[in-house]
Amino acid sequence: MLDYNVRKSNIYVLIVIISSLLLKYFIAPQMAGLNLSLQFLLVFPEILLFLVSAIIYFLITKEPILPTLRLKKIPFKTILIAVGIGICSQPIAILLSLLSQLIFPNNVTQLLKMMNEIPFIYKLIIIAGVPALCEEIFARGVALKGYDDVHIVKASLMNGLIFGIMHLNGQQFLYAFVLGTLFAYMVRVTGSIFTSMIAHFTVNGIQVSMAEIAVKVSELSVKFGETSGQQVPQMGELGLNSLPLNTILLAIISYSMLACLGGGGIYLLLRSLKKTHSFNEKGINETKKVKVFDRYMIILLILFIISIAADLILG
Repeated sequence: MLDYNVRKSNIYVLIVIISSLLLKYFIAPQMAGLNLSLQFLLVFPEILLFLVSAIIYFLITKEPILPTLRLKKIPFKTILIAVGIGICSQPIAILLSLLSQLIFPNNVTQLLKMMNEIPFIYKLIIIAGVPALCEEIFARGVALKGYDDVHIVKASLMNGLIFGIMHLNGQQFLYAFVLGTLFAYMVRVTGSIFTSMIAHFTVNGIQVSMAEIAVKVSELSVKFGETSGQQVPQMGELGLNSLPLNTILLAIISYSMLACLGGGGIYLLLRSLKKTHSFNEKGINETKKVKVFDRYMIILLILFIISIAADLILG
């Protein structure tokens, strides 16, 4: 059965992704020659594609904003759980990123290198704050709302797929899919988008902080003569993603063990989250068989595959 709300959500997602592709392949190259700041080039697409599109969606559909975005207050315990889930997700995200790098180039590393001269607080806002707001409004707000009649597991998996596709990057797809599924599950359990915003900010914030600390440690090493004659590595040159293949394979084994610990921590924290919000997954079933893979979702998948193939071919 084709559900109207799912279809409406999928159409919205498809329009935003098509807009993202147009921006990526046609508009962004033109903007690159305008001598705009890197901060603007990073923040502008997030606001335009995810925040402005949501505003337009509400203006057209007349949907109520608060229940659609699930802007519901959460207790302090839930905040701590969301932060904990973000921390436990870190080794899983890194592991999946490393696995993806065996096939796809890591454009995030180059981006971090370009941001090396930007003050830390601005990096934190751009990489952690803005996505935690704009991307969550898009993915766990408007997009997820259309799946309210779909079972929580299926809805979370579909939302994770949407979250992975919206990055339009093969290297980011796998960990974005997993994190997106987890974030959607948290929002459905708590009924609040603030849980995913906090977890999202935590994941990205830790990445920025780790890279910043690594740069500072390297600078101190050079200052005190521990690496005399060596060039200080830049922010984007640090981390496992920039190392040789044999080192990456060793890192994959190490992070596999850490990911198991992180997964266990997430399981326990999700149990606590369900208990805090009196959520019983066994008591929730679809009232009807809802079709989630409609023609709009199929078109979305085709466009994503073409985009990734084009990136690999063009380098």
